[in-house]
Amino acid sequence: VSHNYRRNHEFNLWWTVAVPPDMDLTVHVNALHRLTQARSTRVLPTLKLYKIGVDLDVSDQRAMAAQSVLPAYRETPRTAADLTAEERGYVLELQEDLAVEPTPFASMAQRLGTSEDALVKAAESLIDEGLMRRFAAVLHHRRAGFGANAMSVWRVPTDTGGVPGSGDRTDEFGYQLAGYAAVSHCYRRPTYPDWPYALFGMIHATSKERVEEAVADIRERTDLDDHQLLYSTKEYKKVRVRFFDPAYEHWQRASVEAADAVQAAG
Repeated sequence: VSHNYRRNHEFNLWWTVAVPPDMDLTVHVNALHRLTQARSTRVLPTLKLYKIGVDLDVSDQRAMAAQSVLPAYRETPRTAADLTAEERGYVLELQEDLAVEPTPFASMAQRLGTSEDALVKAAESLIDEGLMRRFAAVLHHRRAGFGANAMSVWRVPTDTGGVPGSGDRTDEFGYQLAGYAAVSHCYRRPTYPDWPYALFGMIHATSKERVEEAVADIRERTDLDDHQLLYSTKEYKKVRVRFFDPAYEHWQRASVEAADAVQAAG
């Protein structure tokens, strides 16, 4: 679990869960369902990623209707499972915090038994290929004054279950939603009888009034009306997803039971 929030909805506990390619995500979700004694759990995997990237206006002068200048998300033919042993070594080092020292990349390269130049070139190659989205500092947006953080969820009227290729207009609206600078993350996810919202767009603002400004413009431009704003009322955890970490296997051995592999969360 990399992110865990309480939100103002009947589905009140939200997790971002990621597991290595050789593990079963459903099994881990079933274990969390059991361990938290949840009454009901809905699995909402990403069916399509339209945008991921924070573009905060710390001056708070930009209109909430402003459009994004971030590059569009692109798929990559290779995944984490396709990385070579050498590439995994680079990822293991690059995902750690930078040491506060004059030449942190030189120290990383030394641990890998390579040169600083080779490490930097490998990182650039991973970014160019799309295997690594970016290498950047993390801004704690709440500390920067962005205290209103709402996951906006939208029902597309012609949605037929959130399945790509079904002939609905979800992708069309998804790209429109992703076009807003105030929207940092935008996804298409599956729907359920008790959860008809296929589009998710995370909106960051300095106040709820500013969030409502963005929502009003989205509604006007798209004609989408049925939506909800899920505000994060408590943050329990927010960390980067770690790759090739033995902690995944340790947690599975300690927490997953045989029944989790066959019993779907309710």
